[in-house]
Amino acid sequence: ATIVNVAVYFTSIDWNKLGISPTVWAVTMICAGGLVGLWLLLKMRLIPAALSIGWGLFGIFMKQRQLEGPNAVMTACLIMIGLLAIGIGWSITKRKQSEMMN
Repeated sequence: ATIVNVAVYFTSIDWNKLGISPTVWAVTMICAGGLVGLWLLLKMRLIPAALSIGWGLFGIFMKQRQLEGPNAVMTACLIMIGLLAIGIGWSITKRKQSEMMN
């Protein structure tokens, strides 16, 4: 939600995004959000946070799908969702392995 709040604020003040195209800016923010999700998952073991971020990325993907054909934003969403899914699977597997050892 923080990334969306920042984006809304920047839009409200008509920020020029440092001259970066809207597509590049969107992909950058999607990657930043996905990386935050991976960090929360792998360092802090917060599976719900990673699921929430993945769900947000899926929402962005679905909206982009309605607006236009395949594009870089959709691709970035799918890549980050895939990485989060792999991380969640790894985290669950690792947790079950540690439970079996105890």
